[in-house]
Amino acid sequence: MKEQPLPLWPIECLEILGEVDDAAAREWLREHAFPIDSPLPDVGRLDFVIRGLAKFDAASAFQAAELALRRTQGGGERIPRFLLDLNIESAIPVLCDHMPQERHTLMRWAIGRAGAELCGWQGDDFLQDVLHSLYTDDMSDEVRGAAREALLRQRDQKETRQLLDMFRAASNDERWRVLEALIELGDPYLLSNRGDLLWLGQILGDAEFALVKHAEKRLEESIKERRRRAEQADQETNQAA
Repeated sequence: MKEQPLPLWPIECLEILGEVDDAAAREWLREHAFPIDSPLPDVGRLDFVIRGLAKFDAASAFQAAELALRRTQGGGERIPRFLLDLNIESAIPVLCDHMPQERHTLMRWAIGRAGAELCGWQGDDFLQDVLHSLYTDDMSDEVRGAAREALLRQRDQKETRQLLDMFRAASNDERWRVLEALIELGDPYLLSNRGDLLWLGQILGDAEFALVKHAEKRLEESIKERRRRAEQADQETNQAA
């Protein structure tokens, strides 16, 4: 398969390729999970290649994802969560070590989001004592800042879950107001992620059509605004440097 051109099917199919019991297909995934180009040519495509590799070789997939995390120049926001999915114990120190070196705001947010999401799955008090200790006692401004951000994310996620419950019990008129509060408070990447506890779609099954369409529009706007703020932060950082 090395001599053949790159597959022309949608990149999502590259993940499914890992389920094919074919030596040539697996060799192709192994080869393309570790690209030699720098910067990485297509992080979105690489993401699905690594996910395909994980279907039959999780250890190599973790190595490929860790390498991609270090080499990506933006666009790899799914990598931190994927590392945690593959191996939580190994991923936590990898992400903590990488965080101070990461120059792109969107990726820093993705790392923080992945950590906060992990805390959400583990419970509201997961690592609370550790985070509070880091925030109050650590000598590094970067460590204290990261701990503070993690604590704020835990708080926001707890309040977001409460709003999800409020939405379920609310009348049709009240749901519009609760939805707006959800969009304003919640992380749009988590709200739009079907696999997350905070996925907005879980409460919209019996909602009126107009409200569902409004939710989709507001989520799209919120994601665009997050990206705009991240790009602005990166520009300001580069100018200061």
